Amino acid sequence: MAHSRLDTIIIQELSVKIHDETGIQPYVSSPQGETVYPFITIGRSGGLNVYDFKASLGLTINVFSDTAFETHDIASSIADAVDDWYSDTTLAIMGKPLVDSIIDEGDESGVYASNLQITVNYLER
Repeated sequence: MAHSRLDTIIIQELSVKIHDETGIQPYVSSPQGETVYPFITIGRSGGLNVYDFKASLGLTINVFSDTAFETHDIASSIADAVDDWYSDTTLAIMGKPLVDSIIDEGDESGVYASNLQITVNYLER
């Protein structure tokens, strides 16, 4: 599926709302150079045109930090930001976006991650 202009607008609007909620500007890919924690990435995980007029956008939002509590706390704030965005957007969103899951992970290097899977259904114009 080719990415629609609305996909891009949804990601931009969500990025602003996430920044407002967390104080952290999300990246659309992993930051380059020296890593400063915490940081957030947001990107497409899939999408589907169900009909000519309805589309579904899958998003993956990752939070990385050097403490497990911080990653989960930020991920929870992002879930709240998604709810706030839905309440405020003027786009033709079809129902509240579904936060499919929040998965917390850690590794031996001391980097922790929380992963949110979100589905946004909207009307294609």
